[in-house]
Amino acid sequence: FVSLNYRLSPDISDGDLEGAFASGRVRAPDHIADVAEAIGWISDHVGSYGGDPDKLILIGHSSGGQMVNLAGTAPAWIKGRGVSPKQVLGVISLDSDTFDVRSEADPATSTASLSRRIALWQVFGIPEEEASDPVWDSQSPLLAADPSDPPFLFVTQSARPARIASNGEMATRLGQDPQDSVLGVPYDHEGINKQLGAADDGSAETTRVSQFTSELIGAAP
Repeated sequence: FVSLNYRLSPDISDGDLEGAFASGRVRAPDHIADVAEAIGWISDHVGSYGGDPDKLILIGHSSGGQMVNLAGTAPAWIKGRGVSPKQVLGVISLDSDTFDVRSEADPATSTASLSRRIALWQVFGIPEEEASDPVWDSQSPLLAADPSDPPFLFVTQSARPARIASNGEMATRLGQDPQDSVLGVPYDHEGINKQLGAADDGSAETTRVSQFTSELIGAAP
């Protein structure tokens, strides 16, 4: 198991927007570039730790889910670091929901709340930044996904139908059956991360993720 990190955009959870939209802030595509670089390092070095670089499974929660969704559907990111998409056996996405940035960030068409749009603009660029340096579409896994991508398993909140639907749309774009690929669990956003692997996980999350991982490894050449 290899845990990787990436640069984060400024924290605006406390409502303080000072510096949140500074021109030099960390924003897309910095995050996925860091993740791709880390995957490249893993590919080059994991063998010395007893790992197999040809059997990589990516897993991420929340914004980390966004990152693995992109790495799994837009192979140019990892190819640029010397990694073949064939090395990625599958992807496990835990409660990610930003599959199409433009649909939520574009003020001309979005029905998202202002707070949601502000959060997206801070990470992916305000409309003016998008006009001069477009990144919204390149950061949207839904637009890149197709049946040639590796298998995905999506875990999300069963109490949020809209999130079930967006994960299901992503599964469909991948050519997968949402009934088999999207698991709804009775946890909130943080609970999905906390309960994975926990001894008291009363949902199917740990079991299904373990099964999915075993199936990928078993089917690998």
